[in-house]
Amino acid sequence: MNGMKRKLMVFHQYLAPYRIDFFNALARRGDMEAFFEYEDSPDHHYNRREMESRCVFRPRYLNHVPVAGRRIPSGLARILKEGRPDLVLVPEFSILALEVCLLRAVFRWKFQIISICDDSMDMIRGNELSRLHALARKMAMPMIDDVILPDSEACRWYREHYGKGIFFPIVRDEQAFRMQCRGALSVSLSLQEEYALHGKRVVLYVGRLAPEKNLECLVRAAASLPEDTVLVIAGSGSLKEELQHLAAHMQASAIFTGWLEGVRLAAWYNLADVFVLPSLVEPFGAVVNDALAAGCFCLVSGRCGSSCLIRRGWNGELFDPEDEEGLASLLREACRNRGVRPFFPHLKECLMPAGFREYVNHLMEHMDL
Repeated sequence: MNGMKRKLMVFHQYLAPYRIDFFNALARRGDMEAFFEYEDSPDHHYNRREMESRCVFRPRYLNHVPVAGRRIPSGLARILKEGRPDLVLVPEFSILALEVCLLRAVFRWKFQIISICDDSMDMIRGNELSRLHALARKMAMPMIDDVILPDSEACRWYREHYGKGIFFPIVRDEQAFRMQCRGALSVSLSLQEEYALHGKRVVLYVGRLAPEKNLECLVRAAASLPEDTVLVIAGSGSLKEELQHLAAHMQASAIFTGWLEGVRLAAWYNLADVFVLPSLVEPFGAVVNDALAAGCFCLVSGRCGSSCLIRRGWNGELFDPEDEEGLASLLREACRNRGVRPFFPHLKECLMPAGFREYVNHLMEHMDL
């Protein structure tokens, strides 16, 4: 680009903690504007003000107009005309993404369009979140110049079928996150004393308590663990009471923390020996990145896009989320192989297969930034 920064324009659904480091990296490489469809996530309780304070760019939020019961982003033509971007990142194959493609065609603008897509190989094989998603993909891909995918296998599929695809997993800067974990060690010690966890193994799940997360299977599998092992479920959702009753019925030792973020969540990662993501459907699962960065051995459903971060036997194992006995066996083996439990919480070795900067540099090369 002859020393000139490319003008970037990012459109995304909402600001999320696992995307901030990525957006900040883009802002540092190019002249970037960022617009979000929604001020808050409909499914999570993120602290938006705290997240905005971590951004090196100014998040802005789109207006909407109601159309046939849907909220359609408005004002895109004005934003694109005034911003004059060289490159536009759009979310998935959403209505917003299709609007941007249509506007480029109508006004004959020359900017490049790249989709940020969370498709996993499991979704492509037929476990779609919705049929509309598959239809939108077929409509949008001919109009989109490239697509960023967090699942390496899905990326290969896109390249074979569309000749497009850049692999970039949903990861955060592990060095910054590990600094947060280090700063949370005193909180970890307090939690260890509060829940009498000295000498006990901790199996951790972080996320929504929703049917697709397959948490009933996890609770039943955890019931077979030795008495010195505790299952910690960090999250909120409609299944909380049902899961608490199941844990009591199965006599599984379980702690339900409710929704956590920031230092208190990092404190639980410090205490965890094993992390489990048992989802039946999961486009990626950014919590696996957090768990690996914190040094947790991860058991990940083979249906999760984040399974691409697992190097079996070294930093985790993969399993069939419908095989309860298989998960129970893996849990017992993983807990048994963690070695001697230290008396005090400590910062564990990072188990990510590559660093954030390595992933970012690979992406920036493809985007010519």
